[in-house]
Amino acid sequence: MWRSPLRLVAPLVPQNIQPIVGQTLDSTFNMITNSVRESVFSAGWGEPKLLAQLLQLAAQSQSSEQYATRNTLVTPHIDFSITNETVKEKDGIRLLMGRFHSPAASFLPKESKECSFQMILPTKAEKEKIPLVVQYAMTGDHGFSMRQDIGFTLLKHKKIASISICNPFYGTRKPEKQKRSALLHVTDIMCKGVALVAEGLSLFEYFKLNKDLGVFGPFGVTGISMGGHMAALAGCNSLDPIAVIPCLSPFSAGPVFTEGLLRNWCAWKELDKQISSYLSEDQRDMESKEYLRYLLDETTDLTKFPKPRCMEATIQVAAKYDSYVPGTGRVLHNHWEGSELRWTPYSHVSAIALGKAEFVSAIADAFSRFPEQYK
Repeated sequence: MWRSPLRLVAPLVPQNIQPIVGQTLDSTFNMITNSVRESVFSAGWGEPKLLAQLLQLAAQSQSSEQYATRNTLVTPHIDFSITNETVKEKDGIRLLMGRFHSPAASFLPKESKECSFQMILPTKAEKEKIPLVVQYAMTGDHGFSMRQDIGFTLLKHKKIASISICNPFYGTRKPEKQKRSALLHVTDIMCKGVALVAEGLSLFEYFKLNKDLGVFGPFGVTGISMGGHMAALAGCNSLDPIAVIPCLSPFSAGPVFTEGLLRNWCAWKELDKQISSYLSEDQRDMESKEYLRYLLDETTDLTKFPKPRCMEATIQVAAKYDSYVPGTGRVLHNHWEGSELRWTPYSHVSAIALGKAEFVSAIADAFSRFPEQYK
């Protein structure tokens, strides 16, 4: 299994100063990246009508598993197509690139409506079912390279196939006016979540009916940082028991953008200019930071959603000295009774660099614990 050479450094750091080193690393990385990046939400809050629609959808999905628009958002009827194939015979790996029209296209800008993906399969079709995990991307991941590396390891050493989705607003799906990863509107982060949940769960529904590429199951979702949060949201919205492995995930995007280091990325001046047009009568005293926290908690707080259906196959990986994710690990673990929480002795940034072995192990363990009646 691949090991980052940086892992050799970690044991050399005395335990009593690991928190300081971890927090300093996160803060330094944030300071450097913040100085060269665009602010997020530079165009403001987004269309009021869309914002109201997103709040309503979140409330529906939190109160009922069979909400009104579910059958259009999660569907097996997607125009799934393969656009490129590479075979690595020596490694027994088949690498596929493909696309389909997002079932959540109505929430997305024109550039994001087509979902592109990368799939990692064995070159020879398995006689029995093979587990399949969707890997969601972390913030700033516009391609597939890091997830491809994890996917190769999962297939070669754990016999788990994987499919990685390109995030809406990223990579080939990035809006023309958006610079790098800096989402223009607050509504964009909510629309991205809706789309990724719908796309991931729709892929599972598609593979239940279509066996051309193999027979898959059980299914699972994983991701790192923001990708971990998307995986957790998908797990909460799945009507079927699936493996859920969020890594370095917040329980809500709210504290990430109002308390954590990413609060420095927000275009607060622009949000302040527009806020009065968005507040209801009983919200008139809210400032931008409080209103942003309210919106993100209403739409992304995992403790408000139904719990994943298979806690035996739910494993959370958290970084002990994470400065990007307030409340990391603890809040979600307390809410997801019966799940497992694994701590890594890293900061957020160092865990991304050093934690691959822990992520792969958690994914494999979650699938191994899947009850027989769900396979």
